[in-house]
Amino acid sequence: MVDKDWRRCQSYLETIGAAKNKFGGYRLYIGKQPIDIWAAEETWAIRSGYIEYAGISSLTETTVLNWDAILMNWRSKLFICQPNYLEELRSQVLDIVLEENPNPKGMAVRVFRHFCLKDPAQLTVKAAKYLARCADQYTYKELQDYEINSYGNSFIEKTIYLIFKEMNDFKGLSDSERYNSAINRVENSGLTLSLMQAEVNFGFPSQ
Repeated sequence: MVDKDWRRCQSYLETIGAAKNKFGGYRLYIGKQPIDIWAAEETWAIRSGYIEYAGISSLTETTVLNWDAILMNWRSKLFICQPNYLEELRSQVLDIVLEENPNPKGMAVRVFRHFCLKDPAQLTVKAAKYLARCADQYTYKELQDYEINSYGNSFIEKTIYLIFKEMNDFKGLSDSERYNSAINRVENSGLTLSLMQAEVNFGFPSQ
């Protein structure tokens, strides 16, 4: 992400053959590694008015997942993140930073994959509600098809999807009661929960 003279950088990128992407930035390759470069102020959430740009640190408010909300200054080698970033990472707290996104289905798949692959120890209320809304909006097959098309494999477990899907049937209860009631219903249907699903600490206060 470029925080300075974007026009000058843009001109240079074009001279070295970088290809323009659909979000207005550029992509080039170092070996086989793709590198995306774009103007910080043109980040989708800022351009769309969801986040006010007040310097490069504002980008930590534009990610969907809290685990993605970190930058590094390549000149100073310093990291830029929220004060609680490392503590949440150490505690394996999975949270949602910004729900608005130009690709909502893709982000739903990403969050479900993180839940299934990264084994979070704690899930915030905000994240649980987000997953419940996604499960209400998309069928399991829709998410799985998108996942396979995007990643070439599928790791979203149907049991996990169903837990959050069932949460939508208990809207009159508290958030933790909704989650526990959904788990009980899934178990009573004959599906087996993994150790990770049974032990995740739901309801960790969102920062």
